[in-house]
Amino acid sequence: MRRLHTDRYLERVKINRRNRTINTCSNHLKEVKERMYSVDMRKNILNIIGIGISCISILMGCKDINPITDDSEDHFLIVTDSIGIENGDDKYVFGKIRDVNYLANGTIVTIDQSYRRIRLYSSSGLYLSELVGNGVGPGEFNTPFFISPLGNNFILSAIGESKVMYFDSTLNFLKEESFAHMPSSFRPGCPIFISAVDETLFVGTNFFLRPRMESVEAGTELSLWNGNILERSYRIRTVDDFNPITYQEDTQIFSCFDQQTGRLYWADRQTESYVVNCIDVASDSEWVFIQNDCQPLLKSDSIIAYETEKAIQAWIEGTGCSPDFDFEIDPYYATINGLYVGPEGRLWVRKADLDNPYFKVYDLDGSYLFDCDVILSDWQDCGDWVFRITRNGFLATPNDPAIAPKVYILQLQVE
Repeated sequence: MRRLHTDRYLERVKINRRNRTINTCSNHLKEVKERMYSVDMRKNILNIIGIGISCISILMGCKDINPITDDSEDHFLIVTDSIGIENGDDKYVFGKIRDVNYLANGTIVTIDQSYRRIRLYSSSGLYLSELVGNGVGPGEFNTPFFISPLGNNFILSAIGESKVMYFDSTLNFLKEESFAHMPSSFRPGCPIFISAVDETLFVGTNFFLRPRMESVEAGTELSLWNGNILERSYRIRTVDDFNPITYQEDTQIFSCFDQQTGRLYWADRQTESYVVNCIDVASDSEWVFIQNDCQPLLKSDSIIAYETEKAIQAWIEGTGCSPDFDFEIDPYYATINGLYVGPEGRLWVRKADLDNPYFKVYDLDGSYLFDCDVILSDWQDCGDWVFRITRNGFLATPNDPAIAPKVYILQLQVE
């Protein structure tokens, strides 16, 4: 394995971490004043997912108000190896990596959105096999979107075909659950982000639109499915003022499921605080797992301009035309960018500091353990990353067309 980060970058990350700690106390007082500001201006950035619309790009973060601990150890995720080349052997060339994840046996699964293919690599990055999308019939797909491991097997959401598909560890098709019979006005509709519970149950998150007489009901739903039958709806968020570009972030729900403990963690997208809830799926019991207040952080004008342009481009790519309506980017960073269950069943809460991505890590009781920064060399600098943190390891891929698509294999380092 190659150690690919630079000492200069590591030192910069350490300085950022010290500044986060030093500012904690003064930020608490600022937070009280910030909460007096109007929230009417907080409309959100584009997150269009579905029929030809681009995936959610999350570039948000905020500083937490956490107690200062005397833990002198620093935790980092460092790049040890990568999968992908710009030119050469086609087995290692990617178009656009939509998703990546580990199976229980250590196999790495990737979705290449540009070439409509699923690939398997060994834990050391060696090519194993692939499956290319070739249709919409049983066992076929054209729009692979999201992967969820199921032991050594996995399930796949194919959003254009409105189905969830099951594959084994060598890409043999096992079965599928179709949602195509459901009308477009159905809530919740076909799940997009999925987490396998067992061979029949899975948790799904989707966005929905349902026209009314004089308005549109729009939002996000987090549900438990038994095949294509809705078993339980855990959380529904809707908006009062529908905007086709911003409604998905207005109602965004982050979630992750741990197959070993049977726990489902979820949290609403917020800009001033975050509450992570925990559900025991088997007993249907629910409790507040983490509750944190934060100092809201305003985005710079350049960031807002960048996200506005990105939203417009995504809309054009998805619809073929420019938006003929007004929208405003949320001027505040979100408090969290994702939830993941990592090694030892710890909950990793993704933040997005202004300088580098980092995570807050909690134990099974919800007690804060440590911050973990991601160390990337200068040539890996990217403002938008997809991370997959699992019990089997850590993966990352840049979600930026200006950066060569690769899968980075990460390792936790303590100093």
